[in-house]
Amino acid sequence: AAPLLQNAGLALLNILESESAGVADFGGANETLLAALEAFASSARYSEGTWMERKKLSEYPSWLRHSLFQRSSRGLPPIAPPMGWDHRVSWECGGWIDPKTPTMTESRRRCLDGPSA
Repeated sequence: AAPLLQNAGLALLNILESESAGVADFGGANETLLAALEAFASSARYSEGTWMERKKLSEYPSWLRHSLFQRSSRGLPPIAPPMGWDHRVSWECGGWIDPKTPTMTESRRRCLDGPSA
């Protein structure tokens, strides 16, 4: 599952490098960025506590920086997490993702009936 999630994150970054609005179904470029961050964070969790986790957590930020540079060099508008790169992004059902790393922490509370429950 980790390689699949990593590749999903890379595919989303590739879209962000060339498409101003990102993936329309996600709600725009910033939301596409969040989906890529979540994919990378989820991928790293599959190798938690191993050398592979450390390796991936050092690679993912450079991949993000590269994609954001490619995007800006093509004249596309800048994108960022909702409160910027220095603030965690909270999930509706609890937990958060740190966009710098990217790492994810889940809450003990679960959404049993979906995000609005």
